[in-house]
Amino acid sequence: MPGEVNKALRATLKEESAKKDFGNARGVRNLFEKAVRRRDMRVAEKLNEGLEVGDDEVLTLDADDFK
Repeated sequence: MPGEVNKALRATLKEESAKKDFGNARGVRNLFEKAVRRRDMRVAEKLNEGLEVGDDEVLTLDADDFK
């Protein structure tokens, strides 16, 4: 995992785990699912603009996906 993504994920986990309704595995799963949706939206926007999207971009979560 690239350093920038690692930092973003750790910061988000720290922030979320401070909330009293954070339930460890469920909370982490929810964060992951949100990140996947953000990635999917990012890819869809590029495709809608007529830009090419490579396999790496479709399969990789970046730091902004965890914010």
